Amino acid sequence: MRWSLGIAAAVGIAAAYDGDTLVWSGSPVVGSSVELLFPVPGADDAVLLLDPEVRPDGVLAHHPFPNLVRVTPHGEIVWRVGPHGSDTWKSFVGATYSGALVAWGSAHRYTVDPVSGRIVEAQFVK
Repeated sequence: MRWSLGIAAAVGIAAAYDGDTLVWSGSPVVGSSVELLFPVPGADDAVLLLDPEVRPDGVLAHHPFPNLVRVTPHGEIVWRVGPHGSDTWKSFVGATYSGALVAWGSAHRYTVDPVSGRIVEAQFVK
């Protein structure tokens, strides 16, 4: 499976390909926009960071939402997670996936288990 962020002139969407065949494209949460995409090593899935400023349908302005999402190549959500503790007033603002899946909010860095979506470590950084 091959993943890409944006297709043609469209931005904010993820796309999964099987060879040259488009399997799925879009955002797994209606009204959201994909900001970052990380293929999951050893799996066909990808982890997406949804733009924290483009809230999904039903989420009010300035309200956080779980914006780190693992999806299958067909756009099905495996898990969703957002910041915990004192960061709950804001969604994740960034993420990396190089050996470990790490996302951060306003005051903490979180290490996330890419299989379960469970936060395995939270580190205060502010």
